[in-house]
Amino acid sequence: MNRKDRRPPVSGGTRVALIDLLHAQRRCASVFGPMPVPTVDEARDRLYAMAAAGPALRLGLRPSAHHIHWQPAPTATAVSIAPQWISPGRIPPAWIPPAWISPESVATESDAQSACTQSIADRGRIEPEGDPLALLESVRALPDAGLRVVCAGDLVAVDFNHGLGDVAFTQAVVDAMIGGLTMSDAHWDRYRGTTRPLLAAAIHTFGRHPGRLASLGHSRRHRLPTDDADTQRAAPPEPGPGAPIPAGAGRPPSAATVRIPVIEMRLLRDARDRDLPGVSMFAVLTCALVRALLDAGIDLDPAVTIPFDLRPYLPAGTDTLAPLSAGLTFPVTADTAARTLTQMLDVASRSGRPVATMTIGTMGEWTSRLARRHPPAPDSSLPRAQLLHSSVGRLPQTAHTRFTDPARAVNYTVSDPATPTGITVTSSTVGGALCVTAAFYPEYCDATAVRAALAALPGHVATTLHHK
Repeated sequence: MNRKDRRPPVSGGTRVALIDLLHAQRRCASVFGPMPVPTVDEARDRLYAMAAAGPALRLGLRPSAHHIHWQPAPTATAVSIAPQWISPGRIPPAWIPPAWISPESVATESDAQSACTQSIADRGRIEPEGDPLALLESVRALPDAGLRVVCAGDLVAVDFNHGLGDVAFTQAVVDAMIGGLTMSDAHWDRYRGTTRPLLAAAIHTFGRHPGRLASLGHSRRHRLPTDDADTQRAAPPEPGPGAPIPAGAGRPPSAATVRIPVIEMRLLRDARDRDLPGVSMFAVLTCALVRALLDAGIDLDPAVTIPFDLRPYLPAGTDTLAPLSAGLTFPVTADTAARTLTQMLDVASRSGRPVATMTIGTMGEWTSRLARRHPPAPDSSLPRAQLLHSSVGRLPQTAHTRFTDPARAVNYTVSDPATPTGITVTSSTVGGALCVTAAFYPEYCDATAVRAALAALPGHVATTLHHK
């Protein structure tokens, strides 16, 4: 079978979806492990091969927030890889400087070693058993690239432009870099054979029932959502000449984390099965998050955004590594029962509302652009904090990678909130434990309160399970 892209890119670049442009304004970073981390040279070679494999695998594209056709990215700007922890004076003789060392400063091998030592010193040491959040800070300190990677011991941190993809893209990077999955493997065929995934999802979902889409479209006002751990209720305006830059643009948010161990999660799931059968742990956790944030004194908007992955709506055998999730809002207060939220989520999923929301929102956004309508000026007041909760599910998501010690497994994801007062929470299950990360801007959200809410989250989960 021909492993190359079946559809050549449009002349002048590769045409991407409108939602990709909106995501290109923000980044997402994740640290995970322990895993069998490859050498820097191995990781670089594997990721360069992925970048060269074509636009369907996304890594070889140069994201833009302004142009619908994305150009190929040179490998140096597609991938930036920092070395594993290297003590000064212990740099391997054949070591190749990463992209963040200026070529002009490495005329000789001695210069290369000196530049590497100074760069590491300037950025702070990366210890193998260090704080995972410190590792995320290190990877985000690297020079700009579509994908940035830092390896430290058996931990890996990746930071990428969100326009390239979401959770599926992250797993693909891990499969290529750590799993050693070659670009000729049949695993990638379902991505290469999929064009216009949103259109494919819409036809597959509503093709036999067009009236269903119309009724959903008139039921509420839809605006273009963004995906997976990266949006609030409405997408922010695209910056243009003279447009104000959103708070946090160009710099990462702060983060707070909590890890609920395997034993405690097992007890909580047993309580759920006994007291709330059929209720999802995601709904329980979302209700607990709302209670924890309110209890910590945060003025929280009752409209909570929950991203829905649209990949289950695609025809069988097709998939995409591009962003493909719709953020829907649901009313969640301190009095909302997890069973009620589960029912709302189930109804939305079964009705195809996520596909309808993104489809109608995309059409509306295109209409506004064709009419050259300018987005409204951002609200200068300080609204309530807006919660977005996204679950990435169980990690790893494929059989090509594994944790070397599931008992120590962690995954913390920091995704730029779409609004200054946004609190973007990402949860994941690793080795049976639950890892939760909240990303926020401390000048708009009280950092002490957010961290207190995360610390108190396990207790609020237990309380939520008793709230019928």
